[in-house]
Amino acid sequence: MRLRPWQRLRKRREFDRERGIGLRYECPAFLCRVLPPMDPTARPCRRLGVIASRRVGGAVQRNRGKRMLREVFRLNQECLPDHCDVIFVVRKELYDQTLPQLEERFRDAAARAVKRWKRENEPPPAS
Repeated sequence: MRLRPWQRLRKRREFDRERGIGLRYECPAFLCRVLPPMDPTARPCRRLGVIASRRVGGAVQRNRGKRMLREVFRLNQECLPDHCDVIFVVRKELYDQTLPQLEERFRDAAARAVKRWKRENEPPPAS
């Protein structure tokens, strides 16, 4: 199934808010940020944004990298909470990885985010 239009981050302000909040996960292939949603009252969905600069390569390589990461997200988005945004930043080493390796790294990042949000949102112990 394709990603729907409401599942994509498109506006600059949605990408700009990534700095300083959320969980940051770095690996040689990509940088992943898992963020709480801007509007938690909106439709419960997971949204994706992908950034690929010219340092990664030409247009063909950048588009290939974005397609690969969109596919990783599409196949593994159920690992994330219902309300969250994911931003990928493509790195040159992405092209040395296979799709299963990228999926494993993404699932690791998602598991870390879920664990962190559960820890932050659990009530304090009763004394």
